Amino acid sequence: EADLVLVPVLASVFDEGSTERFLAKLEELKPIRKGRKSVALVANRLKARSRATQRLESFLGAIGQPIAARLADRAVYGELALQGLGIFDVDGASTKPVRDEWLPLLRMVESAA
Repeated sequence: EADLVLVPVLASVFDEGSTERFLAKLEELKPIRKGRKSVALVANRLKARSRATQRLESFLGAIGQPIAARLADRAVYGELALQGLGIFDVDGASTKPVRDEWLPLLRMVESAA
């Protein structure tokens, strides 16, 4: 049984519609409906100052679910994956801003456990 349901959402009209339908289905589950289990959204692969990101921010604000994190679309993920690494495997200036984006999400997951 999950303590927390994280829902990743891309800046896409298609993802917005499917997210609304998925959240409605989740709301039918008694532990979520009664507030015993939490749902949080993860805005994923955001591009700074893009219209799609602005639209996603408006959408997320309107649906009333907490946002666990806003994760930017960054090349470092792919670069590290080619080496079999993740952002927390490398301690450096290039990964610090990326790690910082993940901290609110990690805190939320830890507090839900």
